[in-house]
Amino acid sequence: EPKARASTLDFKKVNEIWDKKQYKYKVVESLTPADEANELDQYIFVARTRLDKETKNQIQYIDIKSSGLRDVLRNVLHDVQGICLQEEKPSV
Repeated sequence: EPKARASTLDFKKVNEIWDKKQYKYKVVESLTPADEANELDQYIFVARTRLDKETKNQIQYIDIKSSGLRDVLRNVLHDVQGICLQEEKPSV
């Protein structure tokens, strides 16, 4: 039975790689094959690293699964016009 969405007080880090046969990105764990993406719903957030199929550049994504965390982030970042995470010390 699948766990409830955002019920695990933890986060999961996964990678996305391009599947040439299916012609789409698939989610994989660091060193093991990926389970279904629905398994990731139990975590509060999921940090994904996508490897671009052409340039091989890594793109970072954070998927917020918890509605409570999403609401808090909306309130905290309400008046923020920009976020810079490229620098050594990220700024808001």
